[in-house]
Amino acid sequence: MSIRLYESIKNDYDNVKPIRGRSTDVRPFASRSRDNELLVRVIRDDKVLYGARLYKTDVFLVAPDGVVEIGDGGWNSNLTVGFLNTVMNRYMYGSMHVWREFSRTWLRCQGANDSATYVVSGGVVVQLHYNPLTNEYRALEQQMVKQRQVNKPALRELRASVKPFVTFAKTFLKMGDGFISKELCTKFTYDSKTFGSHINGAFCLLPDYLKIRVDEFDVDRYIKFMQSGDTDAYLAVIVSFASYYYSADRDRRMSVKEFEYKIDRVIKKYNPNAWHRVDVPVTHAIRNTN
Repeated sequence: MSIRLYESIKNDYDNVKPIRGRSTDVRPFASRSRDNELLVRVIRDDKVLYGARLYKTDVFLVAPDGVVEIGDGGWNSNLTVGFLNTVMNRYMYGSMHVWREFSRTWLRCQGANDSATYVVSGGVVVQLHYNPLTNEYRALEQQMVKQRQVNKPALRELRASVKPFVTFAKTFLKMGDGFISKELCTKFTYDSKTFGSHINGAFCLLPDYLKIRVDEFDVDRYIKFMQSGDTDAYLAVIVSFASYYYSADRDRRMSVKEFEYKIDRVIKKYNPNAWHRVDVPVTHAIRNTN
């Protein structure tokens, strides 16, 4: 199929008349009114490749030896995916298709017994070789990507270091049925009239001696306070958690469940030290690869 594929796309290129009046050779892939979708002839290392171009990006190329190159050129969009699928439906007869998932473009090559998946976004170009014994296109090497994963040892160590704070906060909230008095809020936050309106619904800011820039979500400072063992620092964090969208001149209430959600955001979601990037093989669409 590889040689036939090259001859097929070469014949299509040769049989399409260039659009007249252009300074360069412009041969439309399908409709002559869509001059952004083209058949192209590319010379590289004394080899002549034929393929399809979307705007200025060669998304599908076939070499004389039958090697197929597929990539989105960094344009991870539905338009690119739609055009690639149109090209592959014409030349690959349904054995390949692409789709977008988890902010990436993925390619699946069907086989007689199994299928292979590759990522073709972010400027990545996948070279596929034809195997006549299995009638399949596959890359010669297993593709690897960087995946963002939880750093479990670091996360366990961090949770252990803030456990006294978590115990204190849960006990404090349970004893008061979640209520945090106006006096306590006034002590540990600026009044909104003094500071001004909150930025993008940010938490209230704390006084200079216990200041947490929560509008910038200063995770390192939060963790420092939670590890300090100081009661005032503990209370400052609790009040800050409960001050979302509110000024300092009123009582507040925060449930233990809401506290657990917010502490999880600080410790895990927004803490860069709780995550690391590892190489994983691409066998399917993978989350957290950006």
